[in-house]
Amino acid sequence: MIGKEHEAEKIAEFIAKALKIERNSLCFCTSGRKFKHCCGRNIGSDLTFLEDEIKAGMAYKKAKGEIKGIPAGIWKKLEQGALQRFNCLFPGCRDKTVSCHLIPENILRASYGSFCSEYRMDSDSGGWHFYQVGVGKANCLPVFCSYHDNKLFKKIDPMVIDFSSQEQLFLLAFKALAFCIRKNQYLASIASQVEIFRPFWIQELYQLPNGSNVTIDLSKFQTAYTRFLIQNGFWKRAVRAYKNKDWDFFSYFHRVVPSPAPLFYATFTNPLHDLEGKRINTPEQPIATTATMFTKDGYLHVLLSPTGGQSKIAYEPFLRQLEAIDDQTFKTIINNIFTHYVETLLLPETFSLTNDDFNKINAARNYSATGTLQPNEILDLKNSDRAVRFVR
Repeated sequence: MIGKEHEAEKIAEFIAKALKIERNSLCFCTSGRKFKHCCGRNIGSDLTFLEDEIKAGMAYKKAKGEIKGIPAGIWKKLEQGALQRFNCLFPGCRDKTVSCHLIPENILRASYGSFCSEYRMDSDSGGWHFYQVGVGKANCLPVFCSYHDNKLFKKIDPMVIDFSSQEQLFLLAFKALAFCIRKNQYLASIASQVEIFRPFWIQELYQLPNGSNVTIDLSKFQTAYTRFLIQNGFWKRAVRAYKNKDWDFFSYFHRVVPSPAPLFYATFTNPLHDLEGKRINTPEQPIATTATMFTKDGYLHVLLSPTGGQSKIAYEPFLRQLEAIDDQTFKTIINNIFTHYVETLLLPETFSLTNDDFNKINAARNYSATGTLQPNEILDLKNSDRAVRFVR
């Protein structure tokens, strides 16, 4: 430890005050615990302030000459610490998590062999690109305990889906929602620890005297925390539906198009506009849909599942539009969705992109981060120039 526990606690209190988090609110680190029982208590050794991390960063600076942000190696350590904080996502279960596969490993192995390509952060460069990853680690997160991982999804894990079964469609949407929440949880958790860590890091990096003022920008972090709260609300409602066997909690749109290359994808998203440019959602009423897509026997199965309540109503016209368009336009729409949410996409290990494609992804990610704040800008999902051609 570097002896900064008291200062760290003050920073945690400052972050909570800036985000208007009360003592009984969910903690900004998204652990699922109340602030007073998490980062708002006497943190002590729970914080990720290791002397070795400061030393490693300074060694990196010495070798590279400069540092523009938190080095990727330290980011990885914060990631490991964040993942270890979480228990089983199923409400009421406090058991430790196991490594859960969004797509079972045996299914991935049958499609890709031992390796596939996944969009992730490179630990050396700190950049986001497609990297080869073993199928044992692809789309793998500590989401549930072993009991719930098996109990919840054993009916769909073989990926032999009966698309006439609302229970199986529910489970596909339920799993996509769970994994998306856990991923956002740990990313927000890392961000929270980075912001607590940053003042000490900057002070050491620039040899500032103790007590120096360091500016912390919480705007992006606040967006991540707000997203977690919204998703957590959807998740609690979906769990109630699961317990009540309310399989029509989600509505379901299923379409199949030819696509020979293996591909697996699942996320929780909120398209802002329909195919005519009409705004679907409003800031006052959060709505969202899960998206699960996978290839099987030369075809891409696309399942969109808006959650119960307002989401069903809001997305019904959009889903009717998707039913009426031709296959090529539909593929363009899917490619635009993939371009915006590429982090949840698995492809063959030989898959590669041009610099222009990566520029499209970066532009899409920036739009996704600010789109809800720009009501006058319309994202045209039919625009092929904005989409990377993942599906041809």
